[in-house]
Amino acid sequence: MRSFVTIIFVALLAFLVSAKPMVDTNARRMARGLPLKAPRHLYRASPAAMARRSQTSGTSTQCSTGSPQCCQTVGPKSDPEISFLLGLLTIDATNINGLVGKTCSPITAVGVGSGTCNQKRVCCEDNSHGGLISIDCTPVNL
Repeated sequence: MRSFVTIIFVALLAFLVSAKPMVDTNARRMARGLPLKAPRHLYRASPAAMARRSQTSGTSTQCSTGSPQCCQTVGPKSDPEISFLLGLLTIDATNINGLVGKTCSPITAVGVGSGTCNQKRVCCEDNSHGGLISIDCTPVNL
């Protein structure tokens, strides 16, 4: 009888250990120094949802690089005011290939936000400075 109880106990223990597999989360993988797993897609979007998601927001100008901006002034990096601003923001001017726009705002869809621009229209690659300046700009002709 004692061996029967021991066998049942060992079988039950083996079942409990194998019944709960260890989940290999990215946190555990990072702790072990392993590369992260790709995120799981929890749902598959319908073709209609994908079409809506891929549409652009309709801007008044089309830019091949960067986003359309309306700047009060546009000039080269050698302009004294622009080089002063670049120095204040600690931006390395040697990496700037195009023009620099000052006091810029995005040109959004027509009729929304600043859809009209009475200053200089440009396409800028770097607009990450809060509208104070935009870097590597090219003029847009409408």
